[in-house]
Amino acid sequence: MAQPALPAVAPCELRSLRRRQASTAGTAEPGWHIEPSGVRLPLPARAWESEPMQETILTGLVVIVVLGVGGQWLARRIGVPSLLLLLPLGLLAGPVTDIVDNKEIFGNALFPVVSFAVAILLFGTGLRLRFDDLGKAGRRPVIRLITLGASITLAATTVAVLLLFDAPAPIALLTGAVLIVSGPTVIGPLLEAMHAGEPVRSVLNWESTTLDPIGAILGVAILNGIVAGDVADLHPALATLWSTVVGTAVGLAAAFVVLLALSRSLITDELVPAISLLFAVAAFGIADLIESESGLLAATVLGIVLANQQITPTRVIQLFGEQLEVLITGSLFIVLGANISPSQLEEHAWQIAILVAILVMAVRPLAVAAATARTSLSWREKATIGWAAPRGIVAAATSSQFALTLQSNDIEGGETLTAVVFGVIMGAGIVYGLTTPLVARRTGVALPSPQGVVLIGSDPWLVDLARQLGSAGADAALLTSDYQQVEVRADGYHVHPRILDRDQIGDFVADNGIGTAIVASRNDAHRALATALFIELLGRGNVFELPTGDHEATSRRGLLGRFFKEVSRAGSRPFLRGSNLTRIDEAIGAGARVATVTPAEIGPDDIRLALIERDGKVVLSGAAQPSADARLIAVVPHRPR
Repeated sequence: MAQPALPAVAPCELRSLRRRQASTAGTAEPGWHIEPSGVRLPLPARAWESEPMQETILTGLVVIVVLGVGGQWLARRIGVPSLLLLLPLGLLAGPVTDIVDNKEIFGNALFPVVSFAVAILLFGTGLRLRFDDLGKAGRRPVIRLITLGASITLAATTVAVLLLFDAPAPIALLTGAVLIVSGPTVIGPLLEAMHAGEPVRSVLNWESTTLDPIGAILGVAILNGIVAGDVADLHPALATLWSTVVGTAVGLAAAFVVLLALSRSLITDELVPAISLLFAVAAFGIADLIESESGLLAATVLGIVLANQQITPTRVIQLFGEQLEVLITGSLFIVLGANISPSQLEEHAWQIAILVAILVMAVRPLAVAAATARTSLSWREKATIGWAAPRGIVAAATSSQFALTLQSNDIEGGETLTAVVFGVIMGAGIVYGLTTPLVARRTGVALPSPQGVVLIGSDPWLVDLARQLGSAGADAALLTSDYQQVEVRADGYHVHPRILDRDQIGDFVADNGIGTAIVASRNDAHRALATALFIELLGRGNVFELPTGDHEATSRRGLLGRFFKEVSRAGSRPFLRGSNLTRIDEAIGAGARVATVTPAEIGPDDIRLALIERDGKVVLSGAAQPSADARLIAVVPHRPR
């Protein structure tokens, strides 16, 4: 007999119904509330779900983002690769405190979300891979590293896992396939810590980015062979080849459509990054529907093509990807770290330690030696590349996903796979994170920190300042407000007619070892654009903006100025407090000149511009106190003898 229709509950009554349901817990079926009169009232869909469950999910998401981004911030502040903090933080948030429960937060969507996020990361990394940066010296090593080097790593790792963990041969082969990947998310911070120059930087970037999708594709092929029971035949090799073809074809097709739309101005400027991301996601989804895991390669190919085409600039797309990368990388490490089983790590601790030692001390150097033999790389560059192979997001994500597939098919070895992979990620991350910068310095591959200064402006006294900096042994360069390079000579200067664009300014900064910029343009628009550009190139702390007058320097003081460092719209103030273009012009007009003096010779009316320390370091902050043997560059008034 059908029950009569019951009155619906208005949304505004939901909270009171929840309270009444709580007061009569256990007296009604889920989804129903019993009135004192005995009438059963239905609650709206999902209204009977516990609020604590929703709060747990929300808390978990907040913790993921806070720890993911905060861990990277802390790692950069203390000068260590972020991987060294992110995975332990994931362990802390997951198995240790149980704040982040991936099953509760994501359910069955966990690994699709992870793959989706990894595809965006690889698209953004592909946007930074330019063939011009790789050069002829680096192309052959990269091709051999992702073929011969990866094959050696696969074979050696498979044998090591087979012997150390007594794992079945198919599981050992699957583990070896997962561990051939490296990943830009871990190589990038490592390269920053190394201060590596070319071609080492480009070789490692290209190897890590291209191996990620290749390793994932190879792993899926082997996994399918294990599930089907025919891993020993040609199925994995043919599946890998087919996935590579599909991913490459879809990526190229997506790149053609994007470039066609950009070249015909079918996309407005403010939507270029978002539409490009749309095509990256679409390429990933279409390729993955055709062949599993080929979507990662499609997104990577799309990024590489966009980075190397000459039809339209893609810098704005790259910047958008870099901003997403921080959020996605940190969040993924926390999520995947929360999936680790500490008991499995403890059970295989000594085997994992031995495996890490084998991979770091033997397998990686052997693979690099074979792949770079008879190339133009020097032994120093080969040695540095041979000591840089951390594992990252793709290894963690694929191993977790593969373990779930094995478990669902009642195949043993999934827990061993994740324990080995995560153990190697953590162990190799610690070894490489702590030692690779030292190796780079010992081999001479690490570049010295850039100490050069670039002055941006068109006032004649800037020529004198550049000349004095050069005479003091500091690297100094000068650009006009319109970005024309000024060649400062002993008897004058020469302005080159060519106006530099954004990419040329980036090359100019790199070629001249520029680490600091002083923006002294009189045009407000030029000054704002120049400050923003050089902050992008050098970082906010290395860009100084000289105000035009006293009113601008004091307009931002007040209550907040007592607590916070005085900062302009973009760059910090150079020189002593109160220095500005108007004051310097008045002094120059009264007969003052830019000169180098000792601290004892500086006068009360002199305008200090720069401090040159004994080791040649240039200090532009007026707060620094000079030592007795330091030199000062200042605007010195005429003093009659």
